Amino acid sequence: MDMRVFRLLLCLCAVGLAACGSESPPEQAPAPQPMPPQMPPQMSLSATPRLPDGPHVGILVGFDSLNNPAYDQPARVDTLLAELRNAGGTISRVQFGWRSIETAQGVYDGTDLEEALQRAMAEGDYVFATFETIDISEAVFPDYLLGPDGELADGLTLSSPTVLTALENVLEFIVPILGSAQVWGLALGNEVDSYTGDGLGEIPDMVTFYERAAETVNRIDPDIAATVTLTIGAPVNQPALAEGLLDAMDIASFNHYCLTEDILVTPDEADWQDYFDRMKLFADGKDIFVQELGCPVGFGDDGVGAPMRPPNGLGGSQQIQADYFAFVLNAFATDPQLRAASVWQLLDWSPELATSFSDPLRAVDQVSGDRLDEWLATSGLCRWSDGTCRPAWDTLLSGAQAIAQARP
Repeated sequence: MDMRVFRLLLCLCAVGLAACGSESPPEQAPAPQPMPPQMPPQMSLSATPRLPDGPHVGILVGFDSLNNPAYDQPARVDTLLAELRNAGGTISRVQFGWRSIETAQGVYDGTDLEEALQRAMAEGDYVFATFETIDISEAVFPDYLLGPDGELADGLTLSSPTVLTALENVLEFIVPILGSAQVWGLALGNEVDSYTGDGLGEIPDMVTFYERAAETVNRIDPDIAATVTLTIGAPVNQPALAEGLLDAMDIASFNHYCLTEDILVTPDEADWQDYFDRMKLFADGKDIFVQELGCPVGFGDDGVGAPMRPPNGLGGSQQIQADYFAFVLNAFATDPQLRAASVWQLLDWSPELATSFSDPLRAVDQVSGDRLDEWLATSGLCRWSDGTCRPAWDTLLSGAQAIAQARP
């Protein structure tokens, strides 16, 4: 399988469906001026001062508009979110891209971000934000920093003064908005090791870029825990990058699925444990946030409303999904280093949306495209088609109760 093509397609998914894909006219905000010299802020002893002690869990609703005519989808989602909160769920999440904020050079629009934060605050007590600077294999930068191929313009690197100044300026605009919503953690990029792994940037440049980003966040609002999200394989595949980034971050952040790189479900608890051991070893004592925690069931799902399509070798099942979440939620309830997680996701992708993102990959690699379609269309703990939930939903509710009881 061509993993670069696969990563790029996933990048399109994330960028195209991020919470802040603004289409409204931009607010003509001037470029922020440098802050005057000041005394260093008083730092909290906790790396996550806005997140109460102990473990926390929540869920991402999904990426489709809630417009399925088969049932009252918004009301069903509200009911499910209320169930999770009553069980002890506390985390919600927003995701947005740099180019959706800086709509032209020095022009910033925070309208969609503020709306997304309002929704997130209604869905969970403690909001985590993902700011897409790099998202998988794409630099989600404003157009004035990019060339015609979508990569950095000629002569620019991630550590160029022009890029670093633009980064500081957009963070000067964003961080106060996040602070007003009491955001507790901020990922400054998503699976960024895919970018250097695909030869699209140099490791020292990326480390410099994210060091500057974290320093800027800490200076503006030291109560926001800065991080950058890595794939679960980053510490092994790119140790120099992973270690350089960890040194600059307040907490460690990963995405974790019950999937192999070939898009196959692994049902073996020993594999899941191995990856959690890797996370803990790499984090070297720092708190760990799992930004995406997921396990698809595949088209073999025989529940009500299951997609009536043949399986494509993904290998998932309702039982594996439930077992996976039982394992990981128990890990969070019993291991103090595992601080918080966001489940990916409440609802499946709609068949139409899943197909629209898998078709380009299917044209290059039929099997991989089919598996991607199967993954996205069965990724939820509850079904897109009618809002009924799989056994893993009850597993999540039970796990959220155990996690709540583990908090001081």
